[in-house]
Amino acid sequence: MTSTKDPRRKPVLLFAAFSLIAMSLVAGLFSLGAFLEIAKLSRIKDWPSVDGSITASSASPGCRGMDAYSPQLEYRYTVNGKAFQGQRRDLGMAVCDTQARVEQIVLRYPVGAHVTVHFDPTRPDYAVLETAVDTTALWFMGLATLLVSAYGFYWVLPRARILMQGRGGQPA
Repeated sequence: MTSTKDPRRKPVLLFAAFSLIAMSLVAGLFSLGAFLEIAKLSRIKDWPSVDGSITASSASPGCRGMDAYSPQLEYRYTVNGKAFQGQRRDLGMAVCDTQARVEQIVLRYPVGAHVTVHFDPTRPDYAVLETAVDTTALWFMGLATLLVSAYGFYWVLPRARILMQGRGGQPA
């Protein structure tokens, strides 16, 4: 059995502690991102709106090498006499989808169509066409946080416990 004062234990314990701290920071950043996104999404319902018009509308292929599509929309709107151009359909994460689904979105926004544009009153250049929320990004953040935490409990903690028992990871 290895002595409890085995010098080999210290680097491994430091690695275990560093790993848990790093994973906690990553999980915390994901949680903070999710919280900020939820806060932003809750405010969108109170944003003022103005009339606008669609200037470009198409289904764009090739979402980073995948056989998927994304809607490409552009619209113009005016706030307090100043003209703006926007491209965001909603505040959700830009998600690629099938060509048929993207074409359904594009058909809802043909070039020349009059639309309601919701804009951030503190930043009128930041606007969306839809106030419904796509929570896909929040689900990915939550899943990533869960996986990082599970990794910490599955891999780091048992190894630290072995070292704490004074075996230094070596058989007795």
